[in-house]
Amino acid sequence: MNWVTEARKQVEGVLSSFPRSLTAATKETAVESLCKELEKIPVPFVGTILSKALKQALKWEDGRCPTIEDVLRQLQNMQLSDDNFLQGLTRLGEDIDRLNVLIELVEKKVEETKCALTVPELIISEPEYRPKYPLSDNELIFCLMNIGGGAVKVHEINLVIDKWEPETEVNYTAPAAPPIFLRLKVRLSPGTSHYPLLTLNKEPFRRFGAHAEGAEDVWVQMSSEKNARYYVRIRIPYTEIPANNDKELVYPPLDKPPLPVSFPYAPAWDQNITPDNMLERGAVLTEILNTFSKVTLILKEATPSDEIENYESFNQSLSEIGFHMGVYYVPYVLSRFIPPLVQIAQKENRPDVLAVILGLAHQSMRFKVHFGF
Repeated sequence: MNWVTEARKQVEGVLSSFPRSLTAATKETAVESLCKELEKIPVPFVGTILSKALKQALKWEDGRCPTIEDVLRQLQNMQLSDDNFLQGLTRLGEDIDRLNVLIELVEKKVEETKCALTVPELIISEPEYRPKYPLSDNELIFCLMNIGGGAVKVHEINLVIDKWEPETEVNYTAPAAPPIFLRLKVRLSPGTSHYPLLTLNKEPFRRFGAHAEGAEDVWVQMSSEKNARYYVRIRIPYTEIPANNDKELVYPPLDKPPLPVSFPYAPAWDQNITPDNMLERGAVLTEILNTFSKVTLILKEATPSDEIENYESFNQSLSEIGFHMGVYYVPYVLSRFIPPLVQIAQKENRPDVLAVILGLAHQSMRFKVHFGF
């Protein structure tokens, strides 16, 4: 019963400040003054209980009319300890167990109401990860808002890399549209784990008022210097206003895995990842050769004059091995891959690369001539 100690201290405060000059005043005046002070006690029910009980006690007690001094002595005894306080309430006819339940219920409701009105609650709402690379940069989108009271000042939106690893998958598409512009751009690197997005994009701090005032969609556009897979979190330090409490919002929460963000080797799109700086170059080359060999086998089964339903079957087979653009685009994609592939072969001393390229080129030429690539 945490309220008992608080109520007892409040009674002690009332008694210590009670004007002694009132002891010489009329009984009614003194009682009225004392009861008004008791009713101000900020513990639900207690002040009212004591006030009413004292007014009643002054009317009659043990066959005699008590003086103001008698009442003060009774309150002084209650303030000596929590047990004395509860015993005093019991003598006044109160059911302590029920009173405790009522007080805790009221305090809970009051606290909930206060929180709803004054305590900020900054949240990330509707987070969505869109893996668009290499067509565009990978995107993390979320709405940042304060659904509580007060206001918060967001000092920074940090993107933090928990860990990273080489990405040895390869993207076999080629460009058909320009990239999309987003709000906050960041270029990731395996050597850097912390990215202050607002600072990097020359954006000021954000302020979010009560009840979603100023809610803002945040678009994080991520590119990479290397073919890598990063495991990222968004960490947002902020200050609650006016309490001036510093806090941090984290997505995904620390008890959840970080968000994997992948940047496969895509030579038809990204010219920044080159044979000179790519990670796990040998593993990437092996992956490309395996895929090209499979594409060659699929093309051997197709002819430019096949019916459209046959092409759909071939395209499905290509998609299953990671080549999603279809039979028609094999010559075009191959033309974009050959220059970097030759460089990788030279650096890795892989003479077998030439045979794979020629085999796929031979099959591709039939479609190139037929469709005019």
